[in-house]
Amino acid sequence: LAAISSRTNRTIRFDQPVSASAVDAISRINYTFWLWSLASISPPRLELTNIVPDPVVEDSGHQKKVICLSGGVDSVSSAIAAKAESNYTHGLLIAGADYPSAEHQGFIELQDRVDAICKIIGLDLVVVETNFRTMMSLDWELHHSFLLAMSLHYHSDLFSEGSYALDAPPINEIIQHPWGNCFALMHLFSLKALPLRAYGNLMHRAERAKFISNYSTELINKLSVCWVDTSTGSNCGHCLKCRRTRDIFDHIGISTKEMFKNHPDPSKNEKIRIPNDYTVRMKLVAYADWAMSIEKDTPRGRELEGNIERLRRSYVRQMPYR
Repeated sequence: LAAISSRTNRTIRFDQPVSASAVDAISRINYTFWLWSLASISPPRLELTNIVPDPVVEDSGHQKKVICLSGGVDSVSSAIAAKAESNYTHGLLIAGADYPSAEHQGFIELQDRVDAICKIIGLDLVVVETNFRTMMSLDWELHHSFLLAMSLHYHSDLFSEGSYALDAPPINEIIQHPWGNCFALMHLFSLKALPLRAYGNLMHRAERAKFISNYSTELINKLSVCWVDTSTGSNCGHCLKCRRTRDIFDHIGISTKEMFKNHPDPSKNEKIRIPNDYTVRMKLVAYADWAMSIEKDTPRGRELEGNIERLRRSYVRQMPYR
């Protein structure tokens, strides 16, 4: 409801029971989005009329914990860390977000990949079927973490802790916030009934790739990083995320020939084109994250460094405190 109110700029009255900690979280979310002053969305406005005490969370002895697992580099590295550090038991895959429904062929293929990833890590897979994509006109970059938190809290009676992967280490968030999954939002979405905790978020992308390959090279060909070709659950090999992932794994000496449907000749050095709707800040982080992961004295490295320097100058000119 907070996401819908934020996107539609409407007040929503809700008369069903809401826990005291959820009311507090909504208040903090409202303040955060008011302070961030985002042009495309407004602070949530919810009228909550039936506030109840927080539920008593009983210790069942066996603590089941669940992490959102989409099959990408971020979520897989976070799942490995969550399993190692806190003995997480389940991975959660959401239908109806990146793919239209659970019946979509691309999602069926993705589910097979994520199920294989869960088996390697030692997690049980849970799939939640939603109609997010068809029913909600949300800003996916700014509301994506709302959807993850929503799906986790839907299962709060089954699990003692939840998690999802953060997009970048904290130092990057200073520049790229509030886009994507950032720590500030995870902190806001954590409730007494289901605390949310981040794992592996201090690693940058190359470290995450190496972390995965050191854990099990079997995981590499199961990864799903593509955001362009939703006809399949695999990877197109040409989009921004595919090319970045390919470069990173190539740099650490891991073959990705089986990971991508198409594996262009790296010697052709295709020009990098980041989508026009990315802000200067988002482009700067995307290029910098990529550049940290490959050799500097290569055609790709020099191209990235040139783009970064141009964006840094543009970013400095836009700084409100300059």
